[in-house]
Amino acid sequence: MATVVDVLYLTDLRFPGGTSSSLVEEVRAAADGGYRIGAIQMESSSLRADRTFQEGVQRLLDDGALELIRPGESVRCGLAIVKHPTVFVESVGGRLPVEADRVIVVAGQVPVDANGTRYYEPDEVHEHVVEAFGTSPAWWPVSPTVRAHLEGSGVLLSNDDWVEVIDVDAWRVARTGSVGPEPVIGRHGRPSRLKWPSDPAELLAAYPSDSGVRVRVLGGADGLEEVVATVPDQWEVLPFGSMPAQEFLAGIDFFVYFHHPDLVEAFGRTVIEALSAGCVAILPPHFQEL
Repeated sequence: MATVVDVLYLTDLRFPGGTSSSLVEEVRAAADGGYRIGAIQMESSSLRADRTFQEGVQRLLDDGALELIRPGESVRCGLAIVKHPTVFVESVGGRLPVEADRVIVVAGQVPVDANGTRYYEPDEVHEHVVEAFGTSPAWWPVSPTVRAHLEGSGVLLSNDDWVEVIDVDAWRVARTGSVGPEPVIGRHGRPSRLKWPSDPAELLAAYPSDSGVRVRVLGGADGLEEVVATVPDQWEVLPFGSMPAQEFLAGIDFFVYFHHPDLVEAFGRTVIEALSAGCVAILPPHFQEL
């Protein structure tokens, strides 16, 4: 007998950043609405190192809000969501034991970055999804940026974008003014050289080394050595995952997020987290449309 769920996610539950964070928020919202949610673990071609399930995802599994579907288990669902195209870069070798009324691909990453680094071929991913489900999916980009990169690729695009959700009540921070006598600039994100500006002057303009302002970083300083010789003494750098993002955001005034020009940021989930926590967000112009 097939397991019956309302919504079935097919994704890599080990993603360390925004993909898993958005999954957690979506599952919480759906579970609160009375829906039964399942997930099939798929390996993403973007993850090279061995990892356990992301902490928030593991909590969903532990408390029963998310049900892990075992390999080969038959499933019946209303909606199957392929979350992140890189989990279907390779063929799964035929039909999955999944019967779905509707199948969609949520595209949270552009196919290729500005430097030519390619993550997936949309038409190939599309073919592999059709092979796995026996039906043609619609693709839902998470932002106008992703939509622009998918146009002309041959896949069927939805009329609207996939809107990321966040529980603003859970993220809200009570604020009566600045957090301290000096302005506090902060940023958080997974460690990567692409998460930092490539130009030293631009980096220090966004994240000053001057006295009179504090800079706090949650996510480590990996890749920073390619831009500046040393981390400025005025910065407080915390390792990735060393404290909850909500707690970190409660300790900053301004969320400043500038990154490497080669990175085409699909959405930037950390931005809506910061806004929900009451931070003033300072961003490059390419986020304006989103």
